Amino acid sequence: VKRGSDNDHVAVCGVAECPVGVLGSVAEAAEDEVTVNLLGCSSKTRLVIASEAIAAGVEVYTAASGKVQDATTSVTYYKVGVSLTAAAADGDTLEIDPCNPIKVVVA
Repeated sequence: VKRGSDNDHVAVCGVAECPVGVLGSVAEAAEDEVTVNLLGCSSKTRLVIASEAIAAGVEVYTAASGKVQDATTSVTYYKVGVSLTAAAADGDTLEIDPCNPIKVVVA
């Protein structure tokens, strides 16, 4: 997720937007409180949603709709960690070792 419209809100992060963390809970309705697990400031792993098949042991980057991917094309991304488990397809959950978001520009 990324910062939302103000300090009390978060929003789904896009491919070229700097994420602040991973949702630890899901809101049932607008204005419900959620837990955000910050990237890069914990020794705990994080569960994320893949946008494609991803092997274990590869760097993962921001993707559309708040998901992660392993491959990058000509655009700006943010590295968010290394996959510890694999994902077979779009929508699968995988575990990552998170890092502080690192901007990556692929020309």
